[in-house]
Amino acid sequence: MIPRHRNPDANADFLTRLGARFVGSAVAVPASQEGYESVPGVAGIEIPFTQASKPVWEEGPFWTGIKAGEADQILEPKGVPANGYLRALVIKVETETEGTAGTGEGLLDWPWTIFRTLKFEDQGGHEIYGPLGGFAAYLACKWGCYLARPDMAELPSFNKEVQKPNVTFFLPIEIAPTGLGALSNMTEATQYHLALTVASLTGQYKKNPTTAPTLRIRTWVRLWPLPQGRTEPEPGAPEGRVQQQRPPLLGTVQYWTEQPSIKIATGQNRIVFNRVGQMIRTHILVTRNTSGERVGTVLGNPMQMDWARVRFRTLDREVIRDMAFASVPGSVKNDVGVYPLLYSMGEQKYAGANEVNEWLATVNTTSLALNMANWEEGTLGIITNDVAVAAVGEQGRREVPGQTAEREPRMME
Repeated sequence: MIPRHRNPDANADFLTRLGARFVGSAVAVPASQEGYESVPGVAGIEIPFTQASKPVWEEGPFWTGIKAGEADQILEPKGVPANGYLRALVIKVETETEGTAGTGEGLLDWPWTIFRTLKFEDQGGHEIYGPLGGFAAYLACKWGCYLARPDMAELPSFNKEVQKPNVTFFLPIEIAPTGLGALSNMTEATQYHLALTVASLTGQYKKNPTTAPTLRIRTWVRLWPLPQGRTEPEPGAPEGRVQQQRPPLLGTVQYWTEQPSIKIATGQNRIVFNRVGQMIRTHILVTRNTSGERVGTVLGNPMQMDWARVRFRTLDREVIRDMAFASVPGSVKNDVGVYPLLYSMGEQKYAGANEVNEWLATVNTTSLALNMANWEEGTLGIITNDVAVAAVGEQGRREVPGQTAEREPRMME
């Protein structure tokens, strides 16, 4: 990507020198009025992907007449529209017919408990996102930091009344707004699929409402359309200018997975993270007591985190939470028993900056574990966000501590 400068003259000089170096004879192109070409261009310099393609939204699959019953409902998996490169999915759960509340009361995690699981699969049925429980999906968006205000509970449309819920889920595919991590999605013959399971009455409510509401589920797909190969002819470029056709490091894929209900005993515990082999971007720890209620006291304090045989961090519950809140832009609310470990800040102020110098590089044999002494029994859930990085060559590889013979690709933007 071509750097942009605050000083237009400096930018023009940079482009001229760059064109002279790589094209041979740089031909100045008059500035247009917006975007990339609002500064003088150079014939032969490619237009960056994010300028060549303009983000679009399309309606995705939908379901209607959904009502909680005695058992979980597995909805028919549906394909995602094919058009360019896939960035994210937005899932909107709305009340179609209002219920009757009575003495009804949602579970602590309501209304995220509407979904037992959410899952996004590739054309071969391999899971990219999930399966995650509804509350885990909420946390993935909130602490994955893909949006300026990532807490979906703070949206204007959010409603947690048991008789008429309105809730939005954001399923991230793209890692950064540069197109990094976007998935090629150009043929209806081999579609990605969204698979949802609606929880039963007991999976959603502490006390059932007199009448459960009937819901509809609508989705939208965020996409980068495939750019045209060239622009229209213009002065200095009679054949048009070349437009980049692919987002950076195409083939890079991020995953969100859940390691649920790990038993925590009183005394010394060693909890092994089972998702290793790639770059770790985020961990979210969720602790519950033996009754299944989220509490903070189940998590040992302090904790030691070992990464590739190196004592990586000494962690304190309150410090984990305080630093996570301090690193996330916008408004986020406190969730009891939730402890985010964010590795996506890099050299910036905010989580979600996605510089790799804080991502954890792992290989399949990496030992990644928590060691802690506990005073209370319960369970620990580990939500993991890891990234399979497209190969970038030996010069872009990053060492794993204690395992220098095997090195993982380094993310480069």
